[in-house]
Amino acid sequence: MATFPHHYTTLEVQNLPGVNASYKKEVIEEVGKYDETLFRGEDVDYNWRAMKKGWKVLYIPEIKVAHIHRPTWKGLITQHYMYGRAHFLVRKKWPDMYSYYPIKIDSLFSSLKWLASWVWFPWVDAYRKVKKINKSINGFDLFVLSTINIVNRIGSAVQRNIYD
Repeated sequence: MATFPHHYTTLEVQNLPGVNASYKKEVIEEVGKYDETLFRGEDVDYNWRAMKKGWKVLYIPEIKVAHIHRPTWKGLITQHYMYGRAHFLVRKKWPDMYSYYPIKIDSLFSSLKWLASWVWFPWVDAYRKVKKINKSINGFDLFVLSTINIVNRIGSAVQRNIYD
């Protein structure tokens, strides 16, 4: 639940996980199909293409989706490692897409952004998610969510430096 959007009102968002999305027929006709060359991240790519064509991505809290999460720690870590690898591929395809992570390091600002993406953003993101779930900070939840965020960053780094 913490890794998915969780809002109390309908609002425009940058992305929704594909397992939780539905699209108007007109969007599909204009945007086309998912990019099947991506092994993950097809939903992020699709939503970005829709937004570039002027469509809005909306989160509607009244629409509920039952999502079965990975039953093991290994499965959860592997899932988020692969999300990180896919994140790099989608960002490579769309360099102007929003992200905390710089696609390349070519300035002092992008160097600082890269450093923050490893030591600051994983913890801040985990903290915000824990607050949404519990209203008070739970050390275990904070540790798990920040670990997931770091594993995601490792996946992105591996994709950039080994597979790309």
